[in-house]
Amino acid sequence: MKDQLAAVGIDVAKLLAPVAVALAGLAAARLEKWIRGKVRNEYAAGALARLSEAVVTAVAETAQVYVDVAKARASDGKLTEAERQEAKARAVSSAKLYLGSKGVSELSKVLGLQGQALDALIGAKVESTVRALGSGLKVPMPPAG
Repeated sequence: MKDQLAAVGIDVAKLLAPVAVALAGLAAARLEKWIRGKVRNEYAAGALARLSEAVVTAVAETAQVYVDVAKARASDGKLTEAERQEAKARAVSSAKLYLGSKGVSELSKVLGLQGQALDALIGAKVESTVRALGSGLKVPMPPAG
């Protein structure tokens, strides 16, 4: 009887072994997919955090170097539309300079944006930063990865 049970146990183990291997493979594949997604999300969050830091620095620099001087020269102390556009262009350019070519390339890959589309996004971040700083709001900074 013991020999029959042992034989049945071995047969069952032989039958279940491929199933166990398949399940282990499936679990490993799901784990790998989850890890890749987490790394990709953390990488994207890091790229966006670097963009935010670069934009805040660029806006502050542009305000000090260009905007304050232009406002001091204006009789009404305000920027013209052309000066506002120039300030924005300078801030976008400075932010890209702070990111560096590698940072801009990584940001482009992460967001799937290139050229004018990426510049438009950076420009929108510049405008939202200017608005937040002008209204006395604290500029939200994503946590550094």
